[in-house]
Amino acid sequence: MLTLILTLAFAQTPKTDPAPVPELVADPNYIPKPGDRLPIHIKHKDEQIPLVLSIFYKDLIDTYLVKDTDGFVEMAKTKKLFPLSHGTNVLVLKYRSTPPYIPEGYPPAVEIRVLDGEYKGKSGYVLAEQLPRMIERKEFVLTPEEEAKIEARIKAKAKAKPKAKRSSR
Repeated sequence: MLTLILTLAFAQTPKTDPAPVPELVADPNYIPKPGDRLPIHIKHKDEQIPLVLSIFYKDLIDTYLVKDTDGFVEMAKTKKLFPLSHGTNVLVLKYRSTPPYIPEGYPPAVEIRVLDGEYKGKSGYVLAEQLPRMIERKEFVLTPEEEAKIEARIKAKAKAKPKAKRSSR
């Protein structure tokens, strides 16, 4: 009896691994809709994305396309753009291919209002690609029926005779 009590008293509870944190990926089917509320998500959390006032959107795009980092700094100094950090919550006001005065061919834009942080209340444009909705990455798992269909297709292709090649003379 004493052995049982000592065994129970000194038995270590099994260690459990913490639940894995799901990997987040951008939803490839997401198109921002007016009224959507979501946080800014940036791969490199120390980077920022520019929120630009609508009248300076073309300047932002031109700067972006030529990768002019000094141009971004100059725009920030003159208050033409405001840097938003990872996790800043925003409200989608409008999704447009571009503001109306911008020629076709420029990247799509989303008009947003900042809901928190240093620039709370500011509104302007961000590039649509900079405002992804993040979803959990799901593992792709085939059902047994799907696996059987795929194996049958592979076997059928392997049995099919390749077409004879014509010789060029």
